[in-house]
Amino acid sequence: MHLELKYSEEIDYLILNIRKAHEKNDLEALGDLAEYARAHGVFYRDFEEKLAELFGLLLNISLDLLRSPLIFKSEKIWWFIDKCYDIHFHQIRLAEYPPETAKLFFTLTKAVLQPEFHKLDESDSEQYIYWYSTCVYFIIMVDHWFSTRRDEFLELYALLQPWVRNGKNGHLIEYWMESYNEFNPGSEQQSSV
Repeated sequence: MHLELKYSEEIDYLILNIRKAHEKNDLEALGDLAEYARAHGVFYRDFEEKLAELFGLLLNISLDLLRSPLIFKSEKIWWFIDKCYDIHFHQIRLAEYPPETAKLFFTLTKAVLQPEFHKLDESDSEQYIYWYSTCVYFIIMVDHWFSTRRDEFLELYALLQPWVRNGKNGHLIEYWMESYNEFNPGSEQQSSV
């Protein structure tokens, strides 16, 4: 996919076509469009309302896809969700976005970390999905964002306990543990790494 559009037209094109792909449940097109936005650095530019609309759309579609009956089988669903996390991690400063965008990001993150999905991150499981693992990786990498939001941080930290206990992503999970210890002096969590 290659677009020859002005920046504002590009955003409008993405919003329109992501909505259409979602309405048709076209997971391939959804993934391709999200990948286009990621690969072309659409969100690198200074904040504007259209970017909040586009990122909010990606987050809302991700939340909707988590309810799909294909969620435990489809790499494409998790590929799309992974693109949202990748875009956030590399291109977006949520502090510049409206508060509802940060709330949506938290809601998605909390939903992705629900226990029923954990088996998707177990490489020896028949249900292992690579893209779920990369979602978790990006979540672990954004400790700095959530560490400024105590209540959200503590909720997510509780959901991250399987990764804390098994030491997966060891040096990265330690940042979560350090922030947890700062929020809860006297209840030191030790690294298993």
